Amino acid sequence: MKRDTDYLFAINKIKVLENRMLNKSILNRMIDAADAFDAYKMLQETPYGEFLNEHDSPYDFENVIGKHIEDVYRTVDEATGSTSFTRFFRVREDYLNCKVLLKVKNFNGENYHLSSMGTISPEILNNCFKNEDFSELPEYLRIAIEKSKELFIQTEIPGYIDFAMDRFMYEHLYEMAREDSFLRGYIEREIDLINIRSFIRIKLMDESIDFLKAVLLDHGRLDKDFFYNIFNEQLAGLADRFKFTDYASVAEQGIKSWLESGSSMEMERLCDNYLLEYARQGKFSAFGTKPIWGFILGKLNEARLLRIVMVGKLNDIAKDLISERLRDAYV
Repeated sequence: MKRDTDYLFAINKIKVLENRMLNKSILNRMIDAADAFDAYKMLQETPYGEFLNEHDSPYDFENVIGKHIEDVYRTVDEATGSTSFTRFFRVREDYLNCKVLLKVKNFNGENYHLSSMGTISPEILNNCFKNEDFSELPEYLRIAIEKSKELFIQTEIPGYIDFAMDRFMYEHLYEMAREDSFLRGYIEREIDLINIRSFIRIKLMDESIDFLKAVLLDHGRLDKDFFYNIFNEQLAGLADRFKFTDYASVAEQGIKSWLESGSSMEMERLCDNYLLEYARQGKFSAFGTKPIWGFILGKLNEARLLRIVMVGKLNDIAKDLISERLRDAYV
């Protein structure tokens, strides 16, 4: 059993690294830059800068983000003397990569990107799917892939690949997080927010409650019966039903925006900000695992913000629209 004081060295290291994380001021300067090239150059003065000599084009930003996160993971592993913290996030990437490859395989996709942040290299995964031989993969991934394939064959509904893989992934992540109250709380809240968004989409699609039952994930803090009991109510008035949950503000603002704009973009942003606010508890903790989890979650959020900015700049999206899509920063 680890004590709260066992990670003091790692936490001290993390607190130093937190001081170099990107804040909203840096991100806003990148948004205001004349073009993607100028925005990309601004990363020279950040921890991402050491990788820009090797990747000097703004179109290489994904490689730079990947190398920086890999560096962060290596630092966390060394500082904690354990790979258990980063493994949690690497396993998630394995599932997400397999989800991408299942779609590519079934829909003849060609342009796709696999994360190098998983426990299994993209090369191995590509070969497994190309040869339809998954014997090299761990059992939990083999089962998830086979069950997802079976469900798609039965239903011929593309979305079921997502639903099936997500169910296996979150079941696995929940089990990995079960013994750590902070991480477990994060996953439970993430599941709740996914279920809320799924519920709204299903209502907008005018699908049946049986479809909802097939989609909702286990292990959320909101019981599934909560969603079943309000299924027949009008979406416009559903925000009130969340009034006494932890998600009152997210539901009120998110549902309103979704119905008015026809887009889930603002709801997605509100959900990400909610989870970041939970993760930020680590920033104000001095002991235990909370600062470590918070830091990693904060860095992954930072990577997401950089992607939003760089994709926006590369596609000449208006500055105000990029700003609207931006989430909060960890620091």
